[in-house]
Amino acid sequence: MANNSTFSYQDVLANFGEEKVAQRYTSIFTQMDGFIRRNKYEGKVIICPSILNQLVIDYFTDIYRLKEFHHIDLTNYIKITAYMSYWLVRRKPLQVIKDDIEDIDLAFCNENFVLSYIMRFLQGSVVNVHDENGVYHEFVSTLSYALRYRTLTPQMIELMLEGFMGGKVFQKTSLE
Repeated sequence: MANNSTFSYQDVLANFGEEKVAQRYTSIFTQMDGFIRRNKYEGKVIICPSILNQLVIDYFTDIYRLKEFHHIDLTNYIKITAYMSYWLVRRKPLQVIKDDIEDIDLAFCNENFVLSYIMRFLQGSVVNVHDENGVYHEFVSTLSYALRYRTLTPQMIELMLEGFMGGKVFQKTSLE
């Protein structure tokens, strides 16, 4: 593991490459811009580039430390999604510039973006979206609540995603 007293962000950039860091920034920026347009938040919500930049660096720093500590070369997609989701909620790069008292979701635009980010990741994993028992809808509702009101850690988000994946496997085997 890297010695914290000599740790620098240059180590992170050298490890991942400036191009990969810039690509992640651009990808998240593009997804947030699409979220703003889909929700008709133009003129109400902006993306703060300096906050987005910091959260991308925070994300890559966590992944760097994780890889160093566990001596791994590649990080799985669940960890990638969990850590990025954590930093998105923590840093809140979507900034409300024009309030709308009628739109309660506006106050939670960052958490709602992260919910859509996670659901996009899980989208290919859904076995039965026509859920007669409401289990999928309840999962989305619980995840939304957790993103808004619970104390989050990347590991907590990772556990939620792992639980979803485990439930998918359980559901698939019980249907066979």
